[in-house]
Amino acid sequence: MLICTFLTPHLSLAGIVIVANDEWPTSNTGFSRAPSATNYVQNIASLFAGGATGNFHAYSNNFSMTGSSLANAMTSAGHTWSVGTNIKFDLPTLQGFDGIFLASSSVDFDVLTQYVNSGGNIYLAGGTTSST
Repeated sequence: MLICTFLTPHLSLAGIVIVANDEWPTSNTGFSRAPSATNYVQNIASLFAGGATGNFHAYSNNFSMTGSSLANAMTSAGHTWSVGTNIKFDLPTLQGFDGIFLASSSVDFDVLTQYVNSGGNIYLAGGTTSST
């Protein structure tokens, strides 16, 4: 996993970007095989929300973001959790969330960059394609 911040003239405003090497850790299967998966996602949420409860959205239809285990882990910690690509992907909409979770989603990189540079946080699951 890689944690970084975007470099901006106002570094204190920049958000956090977490890049995971695969989508499986946040899937229902990942939760069933790794007892620490709940702690993993709750720690990420806590980091994104500054230790408070937060409002998070998974802009994805990927199995790693739509499972009940991830949703239960987030909501049991008091966070608001929503999933889907049915929200408008623009800066004003994204700024309503403490963090955006992405997996296998096409997004406007300029909007994503603006979101992070304005203090928004992103969890990006990699490894979402297969080769044959």
